[in-house]
Amino acid sequence: MNSKFWKNLKKDLSILTAIVGIAVPIFCFYIIPDINILFDPLSKFGIEKETKLIWMWFIQIIALLLYINNTNHIDKIKHYLNNIQSLVLKSLNIISSLFLSLTGFITMDIRLFHLGFATIFFLTYTGFIFWWGFVNIKYNLKNTIISISSALFIILSSFITTFGYGYGIFELFFISSIIFWNISIRN
Repeated sequence: MNSKFWKNLKKDLSILTAIVGIAVPIFCFYIIPDINILFDPLSKFGIEKETKLIWMWFIQIIALLLYINNTNHIDKIKHYLNNIQSLVLKSLNIISSLFLSLTGFITMDIRLFHLGFATIFFLTYTGFIFWWGFVNIKYNLKNTIISISSALFIILSSFITTFGYGYGIFELFFISSIIFWNISIRN
């Protein structure tokens, strides 16, 4: 395979991630329509017999795709970064991917660990989006505004759970924000 194929794949990886991130939860909801995705966390698909294996593999694939996407995003601005900024971005990328992966392996059956891993993923991924935008402020104002706004939207949407809604609606906002951010800054 030639170099042009890999360049196009890297560019379109954000779209592939978005498609997988939307299609698999919809497929799981089709298999188990009884789950109330507004109140129940999406991780409930990971404990249901019919979707447990699908959900575990989905989380592992998404963790890998997000890691590769974020590595590509870092590579786009690496010539602007000093060593500390680069280290922070790479660390946040590794930590968020690792804890998303652990969230897939440690299901809601072990609720405390699962929620802890999920919280660390949400915070570090949001931190990655914010920090990526912050270090890009001198070089690409559009991407900075998109990144910082997306991170703030994620933080604000987490308060939805305090209004009587469950984790599901927050997770839908979070997934939407990640998809929006990845597609908006991919060029």
